[in-house]
Amino acid sequence: MEDPESEPVKGAEYVDDLAKFLQRKIYMVNCAHAVTSYFGFVKGYSTVQEGLADTQVLEDVKKTVMESASALKKFMDLHMKIW
Repeated sequence: MEDPESEPVKGAEYVDDLAKFLQRKIYMVNCAHAVTSYFGFVKGYSTVQEGLADTQVLEDVKKTVMESASALKKFMDLHMKIW
């Protein structure tokens, strides 16, 4: 960024090392989609959208994503310091 004091996107968090943040984002988005697909498939749904429309699937996905986020944070705190 030419002017580190500027904020082209208000409220955005600007970081020097974007790689670990992108890795975390991709992991979490893939996790949510995969879990929704698995839980939805068991209930006979054929799309992520159908699965998320089911309140029980949605709640289970939220719980799984929160658990995954907690584990990922511990992993990143431990292993990403070397980056």
